[in-house]
Amino acid sequence: MRLGPNPTADIPRLHKRSWEHQAWPAVVIEKFEAEARPKPNAQVALLLLLYTGQRAGDVAAMRWDRYDGEGIEVQQQKTDELLWIPCHSRLKEALDRHKRKSEFILTTQLGSCYSDGAFCNMIAEATAQIGAKEYTAHGLRKNAAKALADAGCTVHQIMAITGHKTLRQAMHYTKQANQRDLAQEAMKARTKVANRRTSKAQKSG
Repeated sequence: MRLGPNPTADIPRLHKRSWEHQAWPAVVIEKFEAEARPKPNAQVALLLLLYTGQRAGDVAAMRWDRYDGEGIEVQQQKTDELLWIPCHSRLKEALDRHKRKSEFILTTQLGSCYSDGAFCNMIAEATAQIGAKEYTAHGLRKNAAKALADAGCTVHQIMAITGHKTLRQAMHYTKQANQRDLAQEAMKARTKVANRRTSKAQKSG
């Protein structure tokens, strides 16, 4: 039976989503590392998110047999992209001393892996404990991309870590990178031109 065209198709949505996951400030990351519970799961989860740049579900699914001592192999759930991500020295140190309780790197108190929802809830509860509940697990994906951009990595190099499919997606995650440095350079250039004009005006006067 044909129902005909949707009569609501041309009606605009009353509410548009303006909120998005925010990168974590350094002070929040430091406080999370020092205080967040459950320890050490919260701390290892933080480092995995921060230094691999992966989505929460992909971090929750990370397995010990995919860690070769130098990097972690990840099959991204959203894109099915297979990545090998070299470990930052801080992450490698944490993994090498982390107790292996199951085949999964992060294990619940019941000895099972975290589901996507349970993992995000664990991070949310931990950020709430330290008074920073507005910051989410996904926000650390932005921290990872921004840190790579700040280090001078190209967009393609960043995509090799984060697994973004398009330049546009990767650039959205790195748009705040080096903003302060670029703004200072821009203001210095403007001041230099203004000083030059002032100097010329004084000489001609």
